[in-house]
Amino acid sequence: MILNAKTGLPLYYNNIYLTLLSRVKGKSFNTVLRNAYILILLEEYLSKSSINLKERMEKKKLLTYTELYSLTENLKIKRKEKRVIEIHEYRSFNEDNLHYRLTVINDYISWYYESYYCDSFIETKSIVELFKSNVKKHKPKIQSKQYVTDNFKSLEIEKVSELFQCLETSNENNPYDRNSRRRNQLILLLLHETGMRGGELLNLRITDFNSEKKFLRITKRVNTPEDPRIIQPLVKTLERDLNISKKLTNSINEYIEKDRIFYTKNRKHDYLFVTHKCGPTEGLPLTISAYNKIMRKIREIQILGPEFRNFTGHTMRHTWNHIYNLKYIGVTDVNKISQLNVIRCLRMGWAIKSNSELVYNNRYIHEQALKAFEDMDLTSKLITKNLEGGIDENIDSRKLLGIKNKRQRKRI
Repeated sequence: MILNAKTGLPLYYNNIYLTLLSRVKGKSFNTVLRNAYILILLEEYLSKSSINLKERMEKKKLLTYTELYSLTENLKIKRKEKRVIEIHEYRSFNEDNLHYRLTVINDYISWYYESYYCDSFIETKSIVELFKSNVKKHKPKIQSKQYVTDNFKSLEIEKVSELFQCLETSNENNPYDRNSRRRNQLILLLLHETGMRGGELLNLRITDFNSEKKFLRITKRVNTPEDPRIIQPLVKTLERDLNISKKLTNSINEYIEKDRIFYTKNRKHDYLFVTHKCGPTEGLPLTISAYNKIMRKIREIQILGPEFRNFTGHTMRHTWNHIYNLKYIGVTDVNKISQLNVIRCLRMGWAIKSNSELVYNNRYIHEQALKAFEDMDLTSKLITKNLEGGIDENIDSRKLLGIKNKRQRKRI
């Protein structure tokens, strides 16, 4: 909730908008929190510039082009307040964040005017469209994300094996307390095998688990009364059923029968993962902060090396996609490739023909690009005689380059 610093009263329209994002649009807590911070920056600018947005709207006016320029310059700096000395440190701001901030402000002011100060549809649309056009002119151009870097978020298969060796309940490198080792091992195993998000995992209930048919159901639950967590985890992707292995099925059953039942004696809920720590929260659904703490502990396992320095739960989602990419190797049939793409989208909870896979495939694309250049280099060495500088006539260069002759084409 956003409060007025002077009066201590809530800012009415700002909080209605944030409630709309949370309860109607189902945005995650972090997204709502980020939007709230941006709205605070907007209110600070309006106060500093002596602009009363409500009075402006009553006169059928919004922020002018010049005011938007001033606001944009104000948003470019990041304020970091010192704890001891009351000064502000200003640092340059990246364009992605500036673009996002202007988008939030654009959406909020447009919603504000359309909801409370609209007269005729045509007039309202004209005023809002002019405002949106001016905001767009101040937005920085965002570079396309469809490029490959060597900043991989996925793990190599060998590193995954090392991780699960450390997570064995009897392993001396296991970073967790003994009473939570089986639960945390299961959490990482679930993330690895299914590629689900952290919010989806924390939303799992026992009723979502079908032991006989070996599948888990991902279901959207917004503002569930049975969920006592202040910050409720949300499912961002599409609802779906995920088939799971016999090993994972047995692990879930074992956790429910041997661990979970011990901590939830007096708790009336069926969320799968619960808090094991003694205290008032024991047996309650596992929180987002507890989940993040589990992931941070992985970084403390020194034997795993620097690859785990920035490990998060989402790393396992990237790793799942990297391993899934191996299914594409050697596949040339267009229909088969299309089928693999559809399976990936269904598994990840993306819309069919989504481009989300580009975010997760950096390592695979990078490796395939390197392999392609290595093959080209090998072909060049086979064709060209380095010592004599001549061409080896015995080498079929068309075959090396993968070029089919007319007879092979007809057979296809």
